[in-house]
Parts: sequence; structure tokens; C-alpha cells
Amino acid sequence: ERFAGVTVLQVQFCEGLRDAHLQHLPPQLVALSLDGCQKLTDAGVRAAAERCGPSLQRISLYWNVQLTNAAAISLARRCPRLAAVCLSGCKKVGSAGVRALAARGATLSELDLTRLPLLADDALAAVVGACAGLRELRLYADSQLGDPPLLALAGRGAALHTLDCTGHARLTDAS
Repeated sequence: ERFAGVTVLQVQFCEGLRDAHLQHLPPQLVALSLDGCQKLTDAGVRAAAERCGPSLQRISLYWNVQLTNAAAISLARRCPRLAAVCLSGCKKVGSAGVRALAARGATLSELDLTRLPLLADDALAAVVGACAGLRELRLYADSQLGDPPLLALAGRGAALHTLDCTGHARLTDAS
């Protein structure tokens, strides 16, 4: 009750933050950053999505190495207004989680998929096909990705203003 007016919360690199704490988030949060809170699991992200989902527009989960596809799927299912998602360094999140986020495409404008070794071309193609309003796409150090989704993006990414493909070893001149 004391934090009823809080709409933006940044809790970063907090070793003491646990899943149970996220059940007590202010439900009206619009932006949530849980970067580097490495004790968090999919259950914690699900709790945050259940608690704040209707209002949540931005979430950053940078370098939360325990998170899997289940975390991304929870966000996709429970956060209808989500516009910006950062999963950078969540190395266990792969294609299924990214496809779930892409399926909600209409609101998604910023997506950071940096260092996701389990991300495949087909999931990125789903993002490209569903997210016409995507303005920022970060794919830094996703060297497993190839040309096809980026070629598709070239034809569909009219709103795109930031594309980071740093470290992509498999891209050719076509991309």
C-alpha cells in the first residue's frame, strides 16, 4: 500500500531477490527492470507477470541465467500491453519463448535478444513476420543466426531504426 504510486521499478544485480518477493510488486507497474538478479527463476517471472501483467509495458531481464522459455511464455500470455522486452544474456531462453513473444506482435516495438544461443532462424522469422511495428531489434552475439530472417526483415521492417547484428559469423553479403 505504501508504494501504490510506483509505476517504474528497477531492482538490478540484487543477489537477495527471490521469486517470492515478486508476488508483492505494485500491480500498476509500467516498467520493471530485474537485470542481473540471478536467483530469479521462471516462477518469479510468472509471479511478476501475474501481478503486473495488465499494466506492464517494459521489462528487462538482462543476464538472468536461470530463465527459460517458460519465463518468456508467461510474459507473452499475461502482459497484453508489453512493448519492450530485454532477454539479453538469458542463455536458456530459445525459440519457443521468442515465438510466444512474437505471437503478440502488435504491441512489441523493442526486442533485445542478445546472446541467446538457443534462438533459431525460424523464431526470428516469426518475430519479423508478426511485429510490423518493431523499432529496435538487438541480436548481438547471436552468431548461430543466418541470412533468411534478416532478408525477410529487409522487406518488412519499415518501422525499424535500430538493428544490431554484431558478431554474426554466418551472415553473407546478401544480408
